[in-house]
Amino acid sequence: MFKFFRRYQKILIVIGGVILMLAFTVAEPLSNWVQERNQALGQRNPKATAVTWKGGRLTEGELDRLVYNRQMANRFVRYVDGVGAQTAELAGIPDFGPRVGAVGGIGENWTKQMLEEDVVLRHILAERGRKMGIVISDQAIGDYIEELGRNELGGDELRGILQMIAGGNRPLTADEIYNILRHELLADAVLQAYGVGPTSQDMLAAELPVNRWEEWKRTNDRIVVEAAAIDPATSILDVADPTDGVLRKYFDEHKEQFGFPVNVLGVELPSSEPGFHVPRKITLKYLRANFEEYVDRYSKEITDEEVAAYYEERKNPMFIAAELESTEVDVEETPASETPAEETPAEETPANEAPADETPAEESSETPAESTESTEPAAESTEPMTEEPAADGEATEQPAEGAEESTGEPASDSAPADGEQPAEGGEENPAPESAATKKDSPFRLAAYQQTEEETPATDDATESAEGETPAESDDEAEETETTVTEETEEEIKYQPLEEVKDDIRRRIAEDKFFDNIDAVMQGAVGRLNPYYSTYLGQKLDAEAAKKPVPAPPAELVDFAPIAKELNLELEETGELDIVQLRDSNVGKTVGDQKYRGTPLWQMMFGGDIDNFEPVLTLDIGRFGDRYLVMKTSDEPARIPTFEEAREQVLAAWKREQAAKLALEKAKTTAKTIQDSGLDLTAYYVDQPEVVVTKTPPFTQFTEGDIAPTSRVPSYRLSQPQGLKAIGPEFMEDVFKLKQGEVTALPNYDDSVIYVVRLADEYESTEQLRTDFLEQANFWPGRFAFLGNNAQNARGMALKALFDDTEIEWKRTNETTAAEEDAEVEADSEDEGEESVE
Repeated sequence: MFKFFRRYQKILIVIGGVILMLAFTVAEPLSNWVQERNQALGQRNPKATAVTWKGGRLTEGELDRLVYNRQMANRFVRYVDGVGAQTAELAGIPDFGPRVGAVGGIGENWTKQMLEEDVVLRHILAERGRKMGIVISDQAIGDYIEELGRNELGGDELRGILQMIAGGNRPLTADEIYNILRHELLADAVLQAYGVGPTSQDMLAAELPVNRWEEWKRTNDRIVVEAAAIDPATSILDVADPTDGVLRKYFDEHKEQFGFPVNVLGVELPSSEPGFHVPRKITLKYLRANFEEYVDRYSKEITDEEVAAYYEERKNPMFIAAELESTEVDVEETPASETPAEETPAEETPANEAPADETPAEESSETPAESTESTEPAAESTEPMTEEPAADGEATEQPAEGAEESTGEPASDSAPADGEQPAEGGEENPAPESAATKKDSPFRLAAYQQTEEETPATDDATESAEGETPAESDDEAEETETTVTEETEEEIKYQPLEEVKDDIRRRIAEDKFFDNIDAVMQGAVGRLNPYYSTYLGQKLDAEAAKKPVPAPPAELVDFAPIAKELNLELEETGELDIVQLRDSNVGKTVGDQKYRGTPLWQMMFGGDIDNFEPVLTLDIGRFGDRYLVMKTSDEPARIPTFEEAREQVLAAWKREQAAKLALEKAKTTAKTIQDSGLDLTAYYVDQPEVVVTKTPPFTQFTEGDIAPTSRVPSYRLSQPQGLKAIGPEFMEDVFKLKQGEVTALPNYDDSVIYVVRLADEYESTEQLRTDFLEQANFWPGRFAFLGNNAQNARGMALKALFDDTEIEWKRTNETTAAEEDAEVEADSEDEGEESVE
């Protein structure tokens, strides 16, 4: 057993770490998907046609096999990538990522339908690639795997990965995984033939010099504008009432839209289109443990004795007076100042006390200034030395002078100087011989690569490098430390109890809240769960028997008794749609450990929380309220009748027409201001109802969060200070203005019309060009915009590829087994077609 482990220890150790990482990101979602897919397939005939397209089709069984292949490809690629990266890291090889892109990807939030649709599209691409004569050889697949694994994985490691991804099933053979990867790589090859492949090279191929200049300007060209806000409602009286036919047509155009806010280039903006579709709405009832009220109540119960005891137990360091900081600094600095570099000549440190590979004594006799200047280069030179530890075959484990403190890594080639003797009274340094005869394992950490004999020399070297006097004995050092400690304790001053008693009282009260509140809330859930379980069983039985659902028990409807008994606040929302709940205080709370911190609004609208099911949530952060929430009603989305929505339709139609009129008036005003030469403040001086804003400098796009893996920043559409709901069209037009030019522009949803004047260009075009030429290849946003451009190009190419494909899904959720059998019978003549690999 031990022989087996030693033989495969590399793959077992690395794969073990990767398994833990992937278990949280892949295993559970994938297993859930497989289980759901198997259940669905068990209800379908594997010979029934699932999808057709011009020139081909897939049965349910064939589609299931393709989906399984995608899952295996996804897991294999991720394991190879992860194991290769960790193996390279442990071997001391810098990892700059593979030069090939991952294939077989499955989006984190993909549904079953999304995965199946993508599988079908890539299958069509692969079939098209075969017809085009594209061949993916075994050598190409082997090269792909080697590159993905950083050229660090051999046959044993890859067989181990195949065993791991199979779980309890039969592992894939090498031929099987090669064929699966061949299928995925063939689909990518077709995309690359159209210039929209997934790699960075494909992204660069989509970049044009003029695009790089324009995109750089979007994040670096800054302007200042004056903007006068015009409310379109001022023109609504000029809008005539429409005919009934006009309104009905307007209703039909927007009756299936919800009118929810939309995400536009990373910014949430109000919808530019009206929506008359009534969204799904729910009602919540909840018990709230108000943090502040609990803390106030506990504070009144805390005695002065408790406060005094808390003070005595924690006064050091919690209540040390602020003026002691200067004393502590003086005490700490005293030992260092007792032996300054200029007062301790290097000759006072005997050369024979230095380790064998330290700097000779004559080098240590430099002036203090010279020693200080030479320390930093030594630290810097350590890094390249450690990058290639086996460069000259004589790497030692002794630290470079003055460098170990800053890097914590052993020096790689600090061999003893010619003729230098080992430390007096110590053993000769055996590091060079051991390094020459035995190579350290790449799995050994640097901290374990020093032997016991080397440790004292390392300590002495560090002390000498720092300029300290090593002659002081341990007893003297201990005596000095004890004296300093006693003097410090005598000088410590504490804040008076009277000064901090209120703060202590609140701290104790907060601790009591955290100690007790979980038990209180869990107790409330424990009392409600039996009633909910009984009600749920009755509900399911009634639905199975197609009978009316019974009313819930009184205990689930009336929270008042529990609220009074446990001193909890009882609150209820009205009907809320998803956006309203998301923006409410209770909707922003997150679930407890059972729900993994999911926001309540997502749990209620995206999860399977049933009516009257008790759910525990809490405010984000340590100091916040606790909630017991229950959904009491859930109304599905619906399309209203025209008569029901008529008033809403009329109001929306009039707002739209009024915005058009207001924009035309604003354009006329803008021309008048342009001709007058006045700025907006001067022009509107006699119109106080018009608010004029002068913005700070802004760019078209603002840098946002940085991705933790790629380190590429994200960019979002800027929202100039003082302006409301600015969309991309507004930005494009305002950045086309010249100095002093005036125009009229609507915001994204036409709720405000702005008369805009370009007040200042922050930098000239010449300066921008100079800055661009300096930063063009290295500015942070380049790859962010490249990725977006590549995605757009990919979408256009895919649209062109599949425009004439005529993909049609034959499967419906209502299809019965009998219908599928009939379909198989009708398609029996096609049963002899080749099976999908």
